[in-house]
Amino acid sequence: MARSSTPTPSVHNHDPNELLRAKQLSREADSRALASGEKTREQLRAENTLVSVSYDELVIDFSHCSPGSLR
Repeated sequence: MARSSTPTPSVHNHDPNELLRAKQLSREADSRALASGEKTREQLRAENTLVSVSYDELVIDFSHCSPGSLR
């Protein structure tokens, strides 16, 4: 799936205002794509989610953790 052409600020040398502007531009692009019918809410949600896991599929194995390491 194609990502927005909005440039992503550098992680190493970022300006908070630049990051806010990039986020706003991304939101505006998403709004236009939704309004035009180019993308559905589900498509945008999938594109904008860092990690997508169904709780039915989620398995956490704590058997290898030592007592007290989860505090």
